[in-house]
Amino acid sequence: MERKNGINILNIQLDISWYKMPNIRFFYKPEKPLEYNELLVKVSGNDFSDMLTFGDRAVIENNWKKLREEKGDKVFSRPGGLGSLVDTKNNIFTYRPTEFKVYVAVTLTYQDKLLNNLVYDNMRVSAVGAVLKLADEKVFVHRRSINVTHAKSMVDSSVAGLVHFDYSIGNLNFQKSLFEKLHRELKIKDEEVKNVAFTGVHSSYDPDFSGMADFAVETVLESGDIEERIDKNYFGEHYFIPVNKLADFVFNYYAVKRDMIGDGCAAILASLDHNLFFEAVRKINEHLDGKVIQFGRLDNGLYIRKDVD
Repeated sequence: MERKNGINILNIQLDISWYKMPNIRFFYKPEKPLEYNELLVKVSGNDFSDMLTFGDRAVIENNWKKLREEKGDKVFSRPGGLGSLVDTKNNIFTYRPTEFKVYVAVTLTYQDKLLNNLVYDNMRVSAVGAVLKLADEKVFVHRRSINVTHAKSMVDSSVAGLVHFDYSIGNLNFQKSLFEKLHRELKIKDEEVKNVAFTGVHSSYDPDFSGMADFAVETVLESGDIEERIDKNYFGEHYFIPVNKLADFVFNYYAVKRDMIGDGCAAILASLDHNLFFEAVRKINEHLDGKVIQFGRLDNGLYIRKDVD
């Protein structure tokens, strides 16, 4: 499916220089938010585990054993239960099967580089992130809890989480995962959601290793309603940011304080007006002295960078 309202591509080059620091790569960013059904997803290809060495498998199993000892039944893993983004041709987002114990080993071992580099370079786990716009023109943003498995105490978007394979539809179910997060963490009911818009697809490297679809959610609720309802056990802190201050908030926490994860930065940026989005990207890249936020596509796992105007 070809779309004409995406990024304006000036030239294409293979990217070989992005390992300087955690990066954000946008694979799709429409000029205007789209309907949810414009997100076209499929699961195809060999399992991610095919690229694991014998040593990788031992590290993953040892990491999983330690995590189970710490978390018990709070963590579980099922072969094929998640996906890893591998291809974005024609804006159809193809994920290969993977599972939680492989993904969480990637996030927890990256600093020590215990797995082979191909594993870190290719894990883009199926995930959803959303920005929640309230009726009083504010956006709910949170700091991650100290009790999560990775990226502890970092600032994130409104809600975010992994997207699991849903056997009832034979596919990854982004909508179900998004609404589960809204229900569980913010106590928002279906009828209190005014609109859900698809705003982009990106990946973020360490600590996220994501292949995330971004959404903007509007609700009839106001800040006070959310304050009364939320389960504060899910959050280290939370903030209500005026819509017109979002770009400044992201710049301050991601580029200046370095206190925000890439997924949170990307999901919030994707919710901005298109021109403001590019201005925010430019400002962040200039401050961090490099193309920290990039644009490109995936062709069977190969990242091809695109320069945009």
